[in-house]
Amino acid sequence: MQIPLIMHGAYEGNEPRLLSRSLGPEPVVPPLRTRVEPQEYVTELYKRRNMIERLFGLIKRFGCVFARYAKTDLMFAVCFMITLIADVF
Repeated sequence: MQIPLIMHGAYEGNEPRLLSRSLGPEPVVPPLRTRVEPQEYVTELYKRRNMIERLFGLIKRFGCVFARYAKTDLMFAVCFMITLIADVF
């Protein structure tokens, strides 16, 4: 089984699909309704895309992760974990 690459609908064209396949992952993106021959995709995987979008939205709220204030990998990992834990509470 190939590794899936969950993509936004804007990347539904032939070129992004071919590039993805040439690099290895299988693109998971719904076809446009106007496609003559729609390509198949795994709908269950695409439904999980919102979880990824919410995770990046959460991380963006905490500037320390993207600004990379932490000088060491350990401190970066701690800052990232605090970001994830802060959302739970």
